[in-house]
Amino acid sequence: MGILAARLLRAEDEGRPLTAQERSHAAVMIEQSDNGAATALWQTIGGAAGLDAAHQRLGLTATRAGSGGNWGVTMTTAVSQHARIPTTSARRARADGAAGDVASARADSREQRAESRGHP
Repeated sequence: MGILAARLLRAEDEGRPLTAQERSHAAVMIEQSDNGAATALWQTIGGAAGLDAAHQRLGLTATRAGSGGNWGVTMTTAVSQHARIPTTSARRARADGAAGDVASARADSREQRAESRGHP
């Protein structure tokens, strides 16, 4: 989720929503634990430096991104993760919107699979 949070912050800084490709990567990363999708988003945030910068902005001061392109070994604490919970209504709305984007992409994916199997 840290990679997605960092991507959302960057998109916000750029004054735009997530692109269709970014939403797709996020959905696959979350739904299927897809490493390729996570790596694609990891690269768009600037790797470990980008993730650490996002963590600092979000108040996750005890969380450190994995080094050498290895996002899977990011280290954190329970206290730091508690800080990740959105604390303002605007942040909560953005987090809810991102979750809705992922749910929508998931529903679209299921519908496409059903149609490909000849089920309406």
